[in-house]
Amino acid sequence: MSKRFRLILSAAFGVLALMACLGYGEQVRAEAETDRAEALERYGGELVGIVVATHDLEPGEKVDSLTCEERDWVAELVPDGALTSLEESLGLTLTSPVSAGTPITQTAVREDSATLPIPEGTVAMSVALGDKTGVGPDVALGTTLVGYRVLDGETRTVSTGLTVIGTSEGSGASGPSITVAVPLGDVAAFIAAATDGTLRLVQPADGLYDPDAQGSGDAADAIPSDPVAPSEVPAVEGDAAIGDALGEDPGAEIPLSSDVPIEAIPEEQP
Repeated sequence: MSKRFRLILSAAFGVLALMACLGYGEQVRAEAETDRAEALERYGGELVGIVVATHDLEPGEKVDSLTCEERDWVAELVPDGALTSLEESLGLTLTSPVSAGTPITQTAVREDSATLPIPEGTVAMSVALGDKTGVGPDVALGTTLVGYRVLDGETRTVSTGLTVIGTSEGSGASGPSITVAVPLGDVAAFIAAATDGTLRLVQPADGLYDPDAQGSGDAADAIPSDPVAPSEVPAVEGDAAIGDALGEDPGAEIPLSSDVPIEAIPEEQP
């Protein structure tokens, strides 16, 4: 068998293999179209075009012609926020996993973070969120939080004036986090608690903390919002008795350092 004949035979087998693959692909596509037609007949309704993932996608991947495609979908079954144009969606970054054949929605490609300006007199610090942190990435911007440090069974207040100015769901290996505005006086305590993992965040009810006391850590809890006036000191009976013995007015004030010797006080007659 000549070398030329072997090359021709190999090329023929290659063409046959390619045709077999194409035929199998067409068969699969035909079956998919049949299933889709049956579904459309079953559910009925108007068809709309939406963007669908062609294979399993992970956070961080881009929407493009290799990862997604436009497909007709029953209008009644289209999820809220579904992307309807692949051309207009090119370049968007996924922030959550999407399974193959699943419509791409705004939730899956929404911006990774949202922020507010840093308030005056504060610094912005990011906090990684975990199971024990106390709040999630869905906390609303502008929310006031109270920070505590839980260490060795003891709980101390870190700050009562934390304000949420940013949220992030994270992507890939990076987990969710929030950015809070920390008053300058609480920065050191906040960093210590956030670094060693003892920081706990809670959302108080409106008006629970005095706004004027925010940003002073434990001192804020120690300052009462409505100080109680001291009560009147009752008169001491001993002072009146001494006044009677000295022939003075019983209500007169007796100095603590009196020059009158004890012996000068006359004994009470039987």
